[in-house]
Amino acid sequence: MVSIKKRNFVVVILFFFVILIHFVLPCFADDPCEDAGKEVKNFVLLLNQSVVPEPYGQFKVSFSYKDKDIGEDRWGITEEYWKVTYIKDGKVAFSKVFLKHISDSSFSVSPFKTKKFNGLLFSYAYGTARRVCCAYLVYLKDGKFKAFPNNGVYTSLDDLDNDGEDEIIVAGYAFWGDYFAMAEIPYWVTIYHFDPEKEKLIDVSRQFPEYYSNLLEEYRGRYKEWYHSNEKYKDNQKFKEENNNYLEFLKKLESFAK
Repeated sequence: MVSIKKRNFVVVILFFFVILIHFVLPCFADDPCEDAGKEVKNFVLLLNQSVVPEPYGQFKVSFSYKDKDIGEDRWGITEEYWKVTYIKDGKVAFSKVFLKHISDSSFSVSPFKTKKFNGLLFSYAYGTARRVCCAYLVYLKDGKFKAFPNNGVYTSLDDLDNDGEDEIIVAGYAFWGDYFAMAEIPYWVTIYHFDPEKEKLIDVSRQFPEYYSNLLEEYRGRYKEWYHSNEKYKDNQKFKEENNNYLEFLKKLESFAK
């Protein structure tokens, strides 16, 4: 029969092993956003060495893909190709192709336009849930292209008010609790303008009430579906807390909506 002292020793060892796995080892793991940052910085360096930037130059991005067979007993993969071209005086002054595998990460490049210059948005996401995300704006300042980091669960561009300048739309991840599947998690969205002179993002969310009105309608519908699928837990204290959090989220949306 195992003694109590020996059994307690085993429990302590297992406890420290769990701490090591969950908290210590991740600190030494490779940071995918660090690799992404290096890729963007190398691109900007090569771009500045190859062309003389100007406000009226233009970036164009084309996308293509192909399926790759890696054997009958293994899954095939899809290779994505993003070609970035810089057009100056009507001619191609620079081009570069980026390749990413969907199975490893998701990656995209988008043209980014403002009233002062044309730039690019690089978006990266890693992991099965795509929780590790990073984005970089490539912009023009003082006669050179630079890279500005902007992290979020999902970053996209859209000219919401049709004024010729893209808004930067960032969705932020948060852990909502035990009763939320990944597809059910509400994401708060913040809308930004980029100021190249100050090199910072300016929160302009309040300027787009119609956008939040549409978002509110979408999340009200998603809330009803979520509550209906979890209604059997309505007397559970943990579920009540998560339900209240969702209702507070909807109230916040209402304050931004039209």
